[in-house]
Amino acid sequence: MRGLSVAAINSSSTVAVKQSVMEGMFRLVFFTPELLLLKKKWRCARIYLNGDGLGKNTHMSFFFVVMRGPIDEWLPWPFKLKVTFTLINQMGKKHVTDSFRPDPNSSSFQRPGRREMNIASGCPMFIRLEHLLKGGFVKDDCIYLRVMVDTGDIPKILP
Repeated sequence: MRGLSVAAINSSSTVAVKQSVMEGMFRLVFFTPELLLLKKKWRCARIYLNGDGLGKNTHMSFFFVVMRGPIDEWLPWPFKLKVTFTLINQMGKKHVTDSFRPDPNSSSFQRPGRREMNIASGCPMFIRLEHLLKGGFVKDDCIYLRVMVDTGDIPKILP
């Protein structure tokens, strides 16, 4: 079983990516739509189109965020499920994919406390901006991103 979220970043966003690459001064951040996981919906990823951290101004960054939710008391903590990010190639070429298993000792994957969300963790250098713009990932001014969370390791804990 998997939780799946697909995000489409549309024309105004990709135009802004091109502009930000040329000017190198915009910090564009998007959240994916809600991820259906364990019968509840969660916002789960941040996309920095002009990069963040090590990827700033050179890469698109893709991060996973554990957010506080109404069923946290029912979930096993820390969050340990495999997360897969995919940037869809719209020209039929190879997609860009990166997966990771969370570090159970990282504060990013503990049960959220008073804050709405934990510190994001993921891929600061997911794809070089030049490859994003020229590699078949932008079509009709739209980019498609997918986040999958493998829920196969979660015991049936909900009624």
